[in-house]
Amino acid sequence: MTGYYNTFVVRIWCDKAEETTRGHIQHVSSQDRIHFLNLEDMTDFILSHLKPPSIESGISDEAQEKWVLLTEDYGDVG
Repeated sequence: MTGYYNTFVVRIWCDKAEETTRGHIQHVSSQDRIHFLNLEDMTDFILSHLKPPSIESGISDEAQEKWVLLTEDYGDVG
């Protein structure tokens, strides 16, 4: 199967006294990062980076065509 991958570094702190969860996440290839106060924000950040590489990112025409075929077969995978 042809595809691509994303790598994230996630740090999560759980404060039992305050009953809170907070953290920091970084998308490794783009270096984008956020601090979050709930897991929904972390999930939104991850989902925002799960789109296929764009043509501007240097992806080959062949890889772009394969991505189009994959999304036609399986729907929106990002």
